[in-house]
Amino acid sequence: MKLRGLLLFLLAFFLVSCGKAPEAGPSESATATPQSGADADGEDGLGRVVRLTPEALARIRLVVEEAVSRSIPQTLRASGRITVNENRVWRVGAVSDGLLVEMNANVDDTVRKGEVLARLRSRAVNDGRADYAEAKNTLATLEKRHSFLLAQAARAKRLFELKAGSQQQLQQAEADVRDAEGQIANAKSELERQRIHLEEFLNIPPQPSSSGRGPAGYRTEDLIPITAPVSGTVMERPAALGTIVPMAQTVYVISDLSNLWMIAEVQQQHLGSLREGMAAIIRTQAFPDEAFPARIARIGSELNAITRTVKVRIEVQNRGLRLRPEMYADAEIAIGGSEPGIFLKQEAIQNLDGQSIVFIRTGEGFFALRGVQTGEVRDGMRHILSGVKAGEQVVVDGSFLLKSKLLEASLAE
Repeated sequence: MKLRGLLLFLLAFFLVSCGKAPEAGPSESATATPQSGADADGEDGLGRVVRLTPEALARIRLVVEEAVSRSIPQTLRASGRITVNENRVWRVGAVSDGLLVEMNANVDDTVRKGEVLARLRSRAVNDGRADYAEAKNTLATLEKRHSFLLAQAARAKRLFELKAGSQQQLQQAEADVRDAEGQIANAKSELERQRIHLEEFLNIPPQPSSSGRGPAGYRTEDLIPITAPVSGTVMERPAALGTIVPMAQTVYVISDLSNLWMIAEVQQQHLGSLREGMAAIIRTQAFPDEAFPARIARIGSELNAITRTVKVRIEVQNRGLRLRPEMYADAEIAIGGSEPGIFLKQEAIQNLDGQSIVFIRTGEGFFALRGVQTGEVRDGMRHILSGVKAGEQVVVDGSFLLKSKLLEASLAE
């Protein structure tokens, strides 16, 4: 029994002695720098800090600038939509009744002034040419008669000088010549009128000179062309190939899209700050970083009873034809005065999970992640509405690399 108790005591002593852990030295992970050169603290992605080793800091060459508050002009912002400039819309119609046998332009096609859009087969061609030929024959007949009367007058004059004819005969012959000359002048006017009708109104030659056939199987010179009055874009084509169209019916609608209108809705309390001719800037969701120069063309005279807004028509220069009618747009109008604001380069602002962020240098090799609220762009600089204070050191070049380091550290965690 005593022997058994002794054995149990020795076993317990041995177990206690073996369970003691040796004192640990300094942990390597506590002092080691991540291989990526970055470390991140925090959980929600905002307020986190990126720490760079001196080697990593020298390698990526960040550019840091002090955020400075600037005085910016006060602007009025109004939403609306882009429309065509109604002063630059042309409805191209048929100059005569006829059958559409050729159509060369479609909706959205860009056309040049004088380009043939369609061709029309019409009886006006034959009627016009017949009237022209009749006027030409009448003129030729009158010119022959005039030559005969000139000879008669010359003969009457010689007889009168030889005392073989009377003065009355001479005067009558000269009167007949003058009458013939008046008829010739009228005939020339009629011939010119018929020529203008054919060449300038119907846009066809008075007399066809070729027998070539067009795509529709007709001689091109026998068809009335419908041409573009200006250079622009085809917006509509209400007529169809093979239909009979009456005179003046619209066949094409062409618009010059280099100059458009924006119809903005402005609240009534801002009307006192606006006047026609004021400069404006147009921005769209399609091109958020591009500003289109514009000016106020007309301030509406009617107030919308429901929205309490007034329509303001703004003319905008459509550079590169990037704007399209019916786009939603925002207008920025400088209304005078100024307010302080902080602007940063576009490159300084990154996007992280849908949030705009910047990096603020808080120490040597330490960069704090900061969420910001942004506004409009002016001269390539983005207005920072909140998140950055004047005097803070902001990374303006290389922030994308800091974001990459942050993501690497997050993945490592």
